[in-house]
Amino acid sequence: MAKSNPLPLFLLLLLVFLCSSDTVEPISENDVDSAIAALRSSGYALFGNGIAVSDLVFDLLHHGPNASFTLFAPTDAALFALDMAYPAAAYLRVLRQHVAVRHLTHHSLRSIPSGTPVPTLLLSRDLIISHRRDPVGGEGLDVATVDGVDVVLPGIFHCKDLAVHGLNGILAPRKSEASDGIPYEQPGSLDKHLPPDGFDHTPGSWTPAASPAMDLSPIVPDAAAPVPMPAYPYPITLPPSFLDEIYSPTSKSGWKGRHRGTGKVGASPTSSPAAGRPLGPPQQGMVDAP
Repeated sequence: MAKSNPLPLFLLLLLVFLCSSDTVEPISENDVDSAIAALRSSGYALFGNGIAVSDLVFDLLHHGPNASFTLFAPTDAALFALDMAYPAAAYLRVLRQHVAVRHLTHHSLRSIPSGTPVPTLLLSRDLIISHRRDPVGGEGLDVATVDGVDVVLPGIFHCKDLAVHGLNGILAPRKSEASDGIPYEQPGSLDKHLPPDGFDHTPGSWTPAASPAMDLSPIVPDAAAPVPMPAYPYPITLPPSFLDEIYSPTSKSGWKGRHRGTGKVGASPTSSPAAGRPLGPPQQGMVDAP
């Protein structure tokens, strides 16, 4: 009796296993670049720039083979205020909490149960997806909210494992999560979507400080403290040979490559107070003194 060959059966089982595998490739760099371009063209340029120049790109590309993300873009005005007031570490932490580690399309945002927590790249922070009835819309449609901030521009970008939606503000860290100089949401703030400045703007909550008393007694010149002079004279004087080397036709650097936009001495290609004479070609009727 001939023995059956087990090789075809093994190959068949291997093929079935490969076809039923749920392995997903990581997000491609082209998908991330397309999402950043969509953010910039939709009015969320600062968030797109923040992703492009920070470690968020590495997180998106190397988080894992089965990872998927949803970017909730804050407004440019809110990010600009945050960037001006807080250090880079705090700025990056706020960016991380706007990246949910879950793929949420526009349909998913509207159908997900209200109050569902979603993890983010900031390990200590989960976002709460909810809904509210929009009284402005004629049909009273539900508006998706993320930690109370409305999603006003859904579907900015969408691919297999990455979705991008625009917010109407910024997701401020909670007080229990505030660290490294990150601002947190204060209960008395007028606008909860903007970083608080630590000042209560409610009318009637403050009174102007009293004017300081002015001493009108005459100042005795002999008793006045001398005004310190700067350590180096200004403007800085440079020898004419140095300036001639910069503006000479044989110079490799030239004026534009060396002094453009610096505001330093020699920033003008035609004159120099240090040399005391025009540096450009002599005009008609002018003769250099011997």
